[in-house]
Amino acid sequence: MSNLVEILYHLDPDARHMSIEDYALQLDGTNMPAFKAKLTEHVQSTVKPIRQRYEDIIADRKLLIEVRHEGKARAKENSKKIMSTVKATVGLA
Repeated sequence: MSNLVEILYHLDPDARHMSIEDYALQLDGTNMPAFKAKLTEHVQSTVKPIRQRYEDIIADRKLLIEVRHEGKARAKENSKKIMSTVKATVGLA
């Protein structure tokens, strides 16, 4: 239960002005359904913009292709540097 209180503490903007201990005391006496509802509400409101951004990115095929090509180019450049060092180290350069 303490881990759920800690998660809620970090997600609840009203908790920013108090310690986690004070926040836990404030929740003392809250029944489990009310606690779960509050936790669910704060988790959903925190995750919502992340989920929306993910959906926007996944829907943008052009962006995904561009990112893939950029990543491929960076990986190729990095591997050239690493292989050059490896070849020099083992005497193949």
